[in-house]
Amino acid sequence: MNHRPSHTHFIVPETLQTSTTDCGPAALRSLLQGMGIHASYTRLRAACQTDVDGTSIDGLEELCLSLGLDAEQMVVPRDHLLLAPSGILPCIVVVKSRLGPHFVVVWNRVGPWVQTMDPSYGRRWQRVSAFLSTLMPFAMPVDAAAWRGWAETDEYRGALEARMTALHLSEARRRALLERSLSDPTWRGIGTLDASLRFTAQLVASRGLQRSDEILRFLDAISDPARSDDVAIPEATWSVRPATPGPEGDEQLSLRGAVVLRVRLPSADAPAPADDEPAPADDEPAPADADASGSPTESPQDRARALVDNAPSLRQHLVDLLRADSPRERLLLLVLALAGSLGLVIELVLFRTLIDLVGRLGLASHRAQALAVVLVFSLALLLLDIPAMSLVLRAGRRLELRLRLGFAARLPRLADGYLQSRLVSDLAGRIHHATRIRQLPDVIWQLFRAGSELVVTAAALAWLDPRLLAHVLAVVAVSLLVPLVTYNPVQEHDYRVRTLSGSLYRFYLDALQGLFPVLTHGAERGVQSEHDQIMSHWEAASRALLRVRMGAEGLQLFVGLGAAVWLVRTHLEHARDSVGSVLLVVYLALSIPALGQRLSLLTRQLIRLRNYSFILLETLAEPLWRLPPPDAPHPAPARSSPRPPLRPTGVQLDLQDLTVISGGKERLSALDLTVLPGEHVAIVGSSGAGKSSLFGLLLGWVEPTRGRLLIDGEPVTPAALARLTEQLAWVDPVTQLWNRPLLDNLAYAAPGSSVGAAIDAMDLRSVLERLPQGLQTPLGEGGRLLSGGEGQRVRLGRAYLQRDVRLVLLDEAFRGLDATVRQRLLDAARARWRDATLLCITHDIAEALAFDRVLVIEDGRVVEDGAPQVLARTEGSRYHTLLALKETLHDALGSAAWRQVVVTGGRADQHREAP
Repeated sequence: MNHRPSHTHFIVPETLQTSTTDCGPAALRSLLQGMGIHASYTRLRAACQTDVDGTSIDGLEELCLSLGLDAEQMVVPRDHLLLAPSGILPCIVVVKSRLGPHFVVVWNRVGPWVQTMDPSYGRRWQRVSAFLSTLMPFAMPVDAAAWRGWAETDEYRGALEARMTALHLSEARRRALLERSLSDPTWRGIGTLDASLRFTAQLVASRGLQRSDEILRFLDAISDPARSDDVAIPEATWSVRPATPGPEGDEQLSLRGAVVLRVRLPSADAPAPADDEPAPADDEPAPADADASGSPTESPQDRARALVDNAPSLRQHLVDLLRADSPRERLLLLVLALAGSLGLVIELVLFRTLIDLVGRLGLASHRAQALAVVLVFSLALLLLDIPAMSLVLRAGRRLELRLRLGFAARLPRLADGYLQSRLVSDLAGRIHHATRIRQLPDVIWQLFRAGSELVVTAAALAWLDPRLLAHVLAVVAVSLLVPLVTYNPVQEHDYRVRTLSGSLYRFYLDALQGLFPVLTHGAERGVQSEHDQIMSHWEAASRALLRVRMGAEGLQLFVGLGAAVWLVRTHLEHARDSVGSVLLVVYLALSIPALGQRLSLLTRQLIRLRNYSFILLETLAEPLWRLPPPDAPHPAPARSSPRPPLRPTGVQLDLQDLTVISGGKERLSALDLTVLPGEHVAIVGSSGAGKSSLFGLLLGWVEPTRGRLLIDGEPVTPAALARLTEQLAWVDPVTQLWNRPLLDNLAYAAPGSSVGAAIDAMDLRSVLERLPQGLQTPLGEGGRLLSGGEGQRVRLGRAYLQRDVRLVLLDEAFRGLDATVRQRLLDAARARWRDATLLCITHDIAEALAFDRVLVIEDGRVVEDGAPQVLARTEGSRYHTLLALKETLHDALGSAAWRQVVVTGGRADQHREAP
């Protein structure tokens, strides 16, 4: 197939991940941007179905295919990856990291260097050997005949020829070896040649083979497919080995190598998506065509337009925040900077004049006056830094305050899917980084000052001795080049230390949250062992970072001082100036390396602070899908609202051939389901069957991968989900209880409501009576003042108080309650929402008998749908089987082998044999 060029840029575009789980979308955005497709990072992340476990390579491949790109997931030998004949670059590969598999863009190779884009810290140039050692090893079973066909392709044969060329084999010998290996009709011929080349290259690298005749004889001997065994070739050098035969007896191979996602633009004759068409609005569905069945389908061009990045970049957000201060303050800072640079020149002139005149001033008072003038001027320059630093520090405080307030104001208004797909420790770490971000204006200011001082110093040297201009430029270049050369090693070790520090943060958070289970199960030694392991890695990485930094600074000092000495020596060879000029040349020459090192350090700080800023700004730049901004006008009361009145019945839900894939796993599969308005439906099934994923679909946490979800006959849009939220009651066992009064916990979704009816309906009167301050009693962190069952009744009370409810989602809403209370609360809930559409997930199979309809879900599919009373009497039905298993378990627990303990008021006061 004739493909268009995969990329036209020599330098790979950078995209930094803003979360620990976002390396997949960030790598894909960088790759697409290099191909000329400017996709939105946020929309790519949503399209990839990224969750707290990250993005799978299957999800990336499926998204690329849906965009009309030619994407292929491959497992290739590691030494084939960077070879030009293999045609793999650019691509996305899976590498090893401290946190597990990690996606990296491999862009191109230049000699012994390979250019990559690591979403964790940006563009990198690495040695080929160092990069290949980071690849994640992988093995997968393949059909032997299929692999043999792939080995005959031009790409694979070209890679083998390139490896033979690296061993200095002649063209005739290369052709002879290939023809001999391909003459074997099985996989073994070409597979043996591949392993032999790898083994021979290792021996050559270790100087075990040196002469070309030795290499040729050795390779010719071990690569002969006629040999009856392959003992001479080490196991580690094989990329394919025999595996267990397939179910039909087909020969299988175990293919070893690196996991690669190769992406290419479509063929030249395929229609390309138009770039001049505007992207659809966030609350409007993308244009779609209709398929043969009449259902709208989204074309690759529509999908590509929907991912177009038409929002301001994170860099632009950061610039806007920095420019939010008064323009007069920025102008004043500029004036102070120019005054400081001009003052430095005047100070140098004064020092030179003072040195030249100190011998001509005979009176001590005259010398003291001259010295006083210079000191006063120097003091005035120092005093100029006071208002400048005051403005810079004030700008840093304001920047941090804007970020914190923006984060706090935006976080509650983000889409549920955004919050569900990120780690709690990750979101907590973002606002923690705001303290570091206050240093950003100071670093920018110091960087500007250091740069201006370097320019002034070079100009002063050229002014003192114009013949030194070329030498000065060379010294400046060397002073700046050395930090750039040592930047990558320092950055790699620094990133490793920061990654391990993040692991410690997450470890501490997990340990605190799981403290009670750890103590209960006696797992202190295991937790301590894990902590010691992370700490040992962190200590080793910190020591390595210290060594690299000291080496880089030592190299900078050695080269800088050498360059300064060379500059002074060159000046002295033809200098006929006064002592003052010579001393100034020495001082300025020694200043250049120091300023170069300072610029290098400030540049590293700026890059790090920029990354921290992007992490926090990603949350601030996230589009709001659900709720209006707080400054938007509130809707008028219902009696005067221009909106149509709410329907008296519930919503109608239609799922049409709907599939949900999240985190590389199929959660729901080809669901065809209709729930009528006002219908009450029970949902049962084993854990992991997909019940909660169905609720996540209705709550907006996940989006359909295929198929459609209709609400009241209309396609779901963010605006429709926002309207549905206003008419939704949702109860979940893990919904947060705040460390606030009971009244606030009950009425936070319906402020001003009378809570008396909810307290009586949800059996909270006894809880209220024992609280020391009644409704004003704080419930403790996570509601620890309440038992599990009491906390669940508070959650039910919240939903009970909501008004105009048309859809009710009960996800194990009665967990922690005994059977009698469960049934009473379920009856109260169904009576409260008798006209609403109610879906109830329950693991109590008998509880579903009270409903008119039950759905049995297994492996993401609805395997049974009908009246529970009918299914319970139908032999062989899945619901009948589940109900029988529950009765069997109940009978077993009621046998004489069990003793029943009744706890009342916190005391076990009744002991009797179970009935």
